[in-house]
Amino acid sequence: MSTYELSPEASHLISTIVVKTGTVIAIGLTLSPGYLFYEICKKTRVYTEIPESMIISNVINNVIQLTWGYTKRDPNMELSSGACTSIAFLWGIIYLFYVNRHDLMRYLLHVFIMFNIGFELFWIFGNIIPDTNQLNQKVCGITAFILTIINNATPGQNIITVIKTGKYKLIPIVTVIFGTVCSACWCAYGFFIKDW
Repeated sequence: MSTYELSPEASHLISTIVVKTGTVIAIGLTLSPGYLFYEICKKTRVYTEIPESMIISNVINNVIQLTWGYTKRDPNMELSSGACTSIAFLWGIIYLFYVNRHDLMRYLLHVFIMFNIGFELFWIFGNIIPDTNQLNQKVCGITAFILTIINNATPGQNIITVIKTGKYKLIPIVTVIFGTVCSACWCAYGFFIKDW
């Protein structure tokens, strides 16, 4: 054993700590849009200031992360992503309420479509893609990776407006911070379990 290699016990302990920390931070990341909705309720923010792409990518990303954990049979990913998917759907429901608050049928249709897309993504990535040579895991992993980048970039959707107007509140800084720390934790977890 070289001086730079950890013992299996130490590696397992560190990866356990990292995954538990990553799970808590992932849930915090998914909860982070909550303060935006709180500000809408207080009338200090309007719903149009919330990046719509952030809500959409949050739902889709969490569904794909959940599916990836399901295909890998990784209980850590399933627990974290299951909780985050539920929270993301909650934010989606609340956001759609504000967008469609004057049209109940349109609201219900959008909620139905959101859940249907989530279910279809889970079904396609978890069951339709063949498990040959772990193809479904690889496709889920690559898709989750790409969607995580998109999800972490969506808070910057309003960056041009922020530069022009100086309204820094348009950037959800809590989401940006949680996204950065969450990504670092899960990268470290992938490193420790040697999931390249």
